Amino acid sequence: MKMRRALAMKNKFKFVDGSIPIPEEDDLLYAAWERCNNRVHTWIINSILPSIAQSVVFIENVVDMWNDLKDRFMRGDKIRVAQL
Repeated sequence: MKMRRALAMKNKFKFVDGSIPIPEEDDLLYAAWERCNNRVHTWIINSILPSIAQSVVFIENVVDMWNDLKDRFMRGDKIRVAQL
């Protein structure tokens, strides 16, 4: 939730939720998209534990990285929930 808020404050959450499509490489907007994608990628990598970062650092598209992390950490752990 913190990361989502931080990205929204920088007007970059649309990069991770897929709202901003990836332009074709010959599109004039591609360089700007790539720069923003790399910026968001770096923010996320620097905000997570190094052991987790190692598993996603080579995912180039921040949408794919976000979805990987979301799938990994949004799953309910029924045993943990029962203990709570």
